[in-house]
Order: sequence, then structure tokens, then C-alpha cells
Amino acid sequence: MELKKLLTVNLPEGISRKAKADEAGQIAGWMIKFSAEALEESILYETQLPKAIEIIEEGRMYVFENREGRIVSMAAASRQLVNGIRLNYVYTPREFRNTGYAAANMYYLSKGMLEKGNRFCALFVDKKNPMSNRVYKKIGYEILENQVDLRLIAKQTF
Repeated sequence: MELKKLLTVNLPEGISRKAKADEAGQIAGWMIKFSAEALEESILYETQLPKAIEIIEEGRMYVFENREGRIVSMAAASRQLVNGIRLNYVYTPREFRNTGYAAANMYYLSKGMLEKGNRFCALFVDKKNPMSNRVYKKIGYEILENQVDLRLIAKQTF
């Protein structure tokens, strides 16, 4: 999906901000859950914690903090492109879904990236997940094209 212009939307109260170093453990846990749900991949905490620390130290991980002061959603600026930026690790724990927190975090992150001079924000989505895609469409993302992920598995014969 790609976003070139944000739509006007009602968002829940709270703030979108860069993740802090002391949140790395929680972010790593969410990265594991993201990988399990979105990519059907099982990864270890020990491998994700250094990655979470790196993304946070580089100032690329953004969280949405609700009015109670809890972080409830995350998203990362992944890769700078020639004219835009790719986003990933968009994740909201189940207990905070259907609250607008993911839309708010993506809205403010995308807004910030466009204000930095990027002509667009892009992200990969699973078309089989209409709920998350609806969140992106709500703030102005559009599906550009289909991409297929093929994986070849070697079959051993004895």
C-alpha cells in the first residue's frame, strides 16, 4: 500500500512518539507477535531484543501512548527509498485493537515522514487481513499492486 496524502480522520486521545530505550523488551515481544501473526514465522526473543534496541536507538520505532500513559501500538520506519519511506512492524496487541490506536500511530508516523520530505509512505499488507487494511485505507493508504511470496522447500529423498 502507498500513501501520498493523509485523509482527515477522528483519532483517539494520546500521543505518537519515538520509542524509548527502556521499552525495548516490550517492543521485542511485540515484534515476535507481529512475526507470528503477520508472517507466520517463529522467532526467538534473544534475536529480537538486539534488533529492537537498534531500531529504537536509530529513532525509527514509533509508539502510540494512550491517555493512561500505556504504549498500545507500534510501527517502524524501515527503509528510506529514493522518494519515500517504507514502514513495517505495524502491531497492536489484541487487547488494544478496534480502538483507533493503530490508525492514530500510523497517521502520525506517516504525517511525520511526509513532513520530512518523503513523497510517499509504503508498506506491505496481507490482503487476507481486511481489518488491518481498513485501518490503512481509513487514513489514505491505497493498494498499488499484488506481490506474491513464494517459498521453495527442498524435499529430501533417501
